[in-house]
Amino acid sequence: MKKMLRKKAGYFQSSRTLAFGLISMLPLLLGYEYLTLAATREHLLQVRNGADVILRTLLSAVGIHSPFYLGIGLVITIGAAVLFRRKGTRLRVNYFFYAIVESAFYALLLALVLTTATDYIMLSMGEERSFHASLMLALGAGVYEEIVFRLFLYGGMALVLTHLTRLPLTIIYLVCAALSSAVFSAAHYMGHEAFAWYTAVFRFLAGLLFCLIYHFRGLGIAGWSHALYDLFLIL
Repeated sequence: MKKMLRKKAGYFQSSRTLAFGLISMLPLLLGYEYLTLAATREHLLQVRNGADVILRTLLSAVGIHSPFYLGIGLVITIGAAVLFRRKGTRLRVNYFFYAIVESAFYALLLALVLTTATDYIMLSMGEERSFHASLMLALGAGVYEEIVFRLFLYGGMALVLTHLTRLPLTIIYLVCAALSSAVFSAAHYMGHEAFAWYTAVFRFLAGLLFCLIYHFRGLGIAGWSHALYDLFLIL
């Protein structure tokens, strides 16, 4: 019976899996790495992707200093996800198309909600960067920020707390969403941007919404929603 149910897993079930999420984010990763190769020093200075900085700092701490090892490592991880994906996970081409359409809907919804709530904050911030740098930031955010802040911090912390405590699941998820969103917001000030409460609150709220998407729809949808949301603001 279980095997029959697994075989019938459709788009909504398959798109929530980690394997589907990692594979669907491959175009974002390749686009980001390509733009990094083509970037000038000025473009690189304009990009402040806190998650990318965190991951590369951790790699440097263990002696890995190449700027390409992180991307290569993610590609290998995606390959492993294809080979060892959970039974019943379907990786159909049309599913990836559906995922982008679904993510575009969430991105538009987020743009309406967050931009209305914070007026012109993100729009005015986007004008400070070149289009090349803004595009790099959008693609990188869809990959690195979702992996660090949603997959590792939100999902990882929830998994640990579920096994180590007897707290209700609702409380665990709320705590993890709040903590990961706070770190997500703080990470944006690791570069040259000065701290401001209104941008910090904006990013915290955005982090909560991305946690919500990740929780119910998986890593891939969250990553594409994040990237497309940032793209909508710079177009």
